[in-house]
Parts: sequence; C-alpha cells; structure tokens
Amino acid sequence: MSLVASGVPFGAITHPIMLNRLLNGPASFSRGVLTSAGFVSALLLVACLSMRTRALPKPSGNYRAVARTCYRDVPFILMTAWYVILRITGLAMLRADRS
Repeated sequence: MSLVASGVPFGAITHPIMLNRLLNGPASFSRGVLTSAGFVSALLLVACLSMRTRALPKPSGNYRAVARTCYRDVPFILMTAWYVILRITGLAMLRADRS
C-alpha cells in the first residue's frame, strides 16, 4: 500500500508535465490526449494484473446480532445523526434560497 501511496504524488507531477510537453510540442491536441489515455490505460492494466483476490470472510452469524453491534457503536451513531442534521439544514437552506 505504501508503494501505491508514494506513486500518487509522482503521477501528479509527471502527468501534467507530459501533457504540457505533448500539447505544446510536435504532437497535436488529439495525439496528446490519445497518448495520455494510453499511458493511463497501461498503468491501469498493470494495476489490475498485480491485484490478488481476498479470501471470503467467514459468515458472521445472524443479521440481528450484526445490526445490534452496529447500532451500539458510538461513532456510527454520531456520524448518522450528523448526516441527518446536515441533510435537513441543507434542504432548509435550499428551500429558503428559492423563495
């Protein structure tokens, strides 16, 4: 995972430089975009080929036991309540803007 995380800043630096040189260089816009798409597709192919499947998780029992543990989890309850509050206030703000 650290290899993937270290590749993100490298790609964020090299990709715009590559596009700038392709678009302002001898290649036209369409060739530059096609080259960029090919580069991204090749990297995606390498990423897909290097992945492994996970083992299936063990069955965790019945649904009620799992739901009971989720609803007793304090961070889950706080995030759910905060989401509902934000949705309600956001909708109220949108309705106030329309009138």
